[in-house]
Amino acid sequence: MLNLTNTLTRKKELFTPRDPSRVTMYVCGITPQEAPHLGHGRGYVVTDILFRLLRHTYGENSVVYVRNYTDVDDKIIEKAVQIGTTPEAVANDNIAIFQQCMNDLNILTPTHEPRITTSMPEIIAFVQTLLDKKIAYTTPEGDVYYDLQKLPACGCGYHYGQLSSKKPEDLIMGSRVEPNLSKRNAGDFALWKAAKPDEISWATPWGRGRPGWHIECSAMSLATIGPQMDIHGGGEDLQFPHHENELAQNIGAFSELYTDAENGFAKLWFHWAFITVNGTKMSKSLGNFTYLDHAIAAHGAAAIRYWLLQTHYRKPVDYSEDALKAAAKPAKRLMAALKEPAAGAPAPAFQEKFLSMLNDDLNTAKALAALNTALSANELANVQWGAKLLGFKA
Repeated sequence: MLNLTNTLTRKKELFTPRDPSRVTMYVCGITPQEAPHLGHGRGYVVTDILFRLLRHTYGENSVVYVRNYTDVDDKIIEKAVQIGTTPEAVANDNIAIFQQCMNDLNILTPTHEPRITTSMPEIIAFVQTLLDKKIAYTTPEGDVYYDLQKLPACGCGYHYGQLSSKKPEDLIMGSRVEPNLSKRNAGDFALWKAAKPDEISWATPWGRGRPGWHIECSAMSLATIGPQMDIHGGGEDLQFPHHENELAQNIGAFSELYTDAENGFAKLWFHWAFITVNGTKMSKSLGNFTYLDHAIAAHGAAAIRYWLLQTHYRKPVDYSEDALKAAAKPAKRLMAALKEPAAGAPAPAFQEKFLSMLNDDLNTAKALAALNTALSANELANVQWGAKLLGFKA
């Protein structure tokens, strides 16, 4: 049985889906103002392993996996102005690169891949729900904010800051607080931003504008999965403010459904750690990133996947060219074994041991070690079966 670390409780928990015939997972996708970097590869390789394991356990047609695209935001608009094109063109070009990288890494395509720009009716409807419930308010400038003082109580027992384990004062300091004298409370966050001159916008009952950062995922998960899901995931930097605010939005809209700890918005939250460079998070803002497609071209997709799986998803991976070169050698051996003719059925004892490692909070490092042991023993059937579950393809 699968055990995963739940960020909300900070405990490793037995995963039990609400409905084994429809296991649901939502993972926050990219904001495509640039081509993806290695950090994006880490996150979606991790999620791919979880998706494959869930499909193996519950059946390929019984798992609904949603990964969105934030295809319009401040950074995309700024990039479009900088290079003299449209936000749509910037997003589409970088999404195409991302999808090619996912294909190269043999990452399974999610069940749904919604975009902000194609989900606007759902986003507007969600904001309207919060306005109707007096949990959100409009400002004279045309913005819409979530009023944190109106967060309703619900049976699930959630309090704001619980997911990210932050104190109220830290929440305000750490949020993307925009100066606005019309806000009721310092920590209130934007659900909708009023249109600026010559900026892409959409019409709503309260005026033209575009979505805030957090509302998109609440609306897109509702449209594709429903008001409750089994697993919600993302990078550890999304715990606050994004996931904290997303959780507050859903409780605002559906508090009556969330009757106890087992029946909240998401049964389990999982977050992966960063790729680092000399101990510092790899990010576009710091300029210390390596484009994912460049790394694949230089080292091969199998080496990238192998390198990432050597470290547990909740621990940071420090990037270096030497580490990738070192991973290329065993990855090459593994790929050679996969190109051999099919070797029959794997041993039941190997399958049981291998699955127990993955079911233990996705311990891919141990599973990879078991695969190498089988490879050294020339147990080709075991190697081919285990490598497929880890997403390697000849």
